Amino acid sequence: EFGQEFYSILLARCIVGLAGGAAYQVIPMIITEIANANIRGILGAMLMLSQNIGCIIGYVLCSYVDYHTVPLIAIGLAFVAMVGYCFVPETPKYLLMIGKTEEAIKALGHFKGSMFANEECLKKYSEEVGGANDSLKSNQVTFRDFQDPATKKAIFIGAILMNIVCFAGAFVLSNYFE
Repeated sequence: EFGQEFYSILLARCIVGLAGGAAYQVIPMIITEIANANIRGILGAMLMLSQNIGCIIGYVLCSYVDYHTVPLIAIGLAFVAMVGYCFVPETPKYLLMIGKTEEAIKALGHFKGSMFANEECLKKYSEEVGGANDSLKSNQVTFRDFQDPATKKAIFIGAILMNIVCFAGAFVLSNYFE
């Protein structure tokens, strides 16, 4: 029976890992490029909140569902997520970067609503996200990028927060929770 063998659990783990990795790549990119600036931070925080809620649902699910059924559920949900990512259209910023203006207008209409599907809104959008051509030229990261005081402060705060999470035992609790 599927779900009782080591390889079925391994397959479930791999598919869930791929879907989760894709989520952590796709969702922040779309939030950055599509969401209005005043709610980007909230939407970014929703990603981690959603992950934590998903973990809680997983723990509860494991309490009520047979152990061998859980990998099947995980594979099913991860497969749905992976297939769903295939249907997410390219962002207007990316389409502008590769010179597909008409498709960028259609994508802008898809993400922001049909009333935004015009050249004027595309120009405003391009200015809001920093200009597609400028970001294409500045994709290389150099050591100088880390010399900016604001960047150093952000790295410092991020490192402190990650250490607090690690030393608080959050990973131990989440990995060995029974």
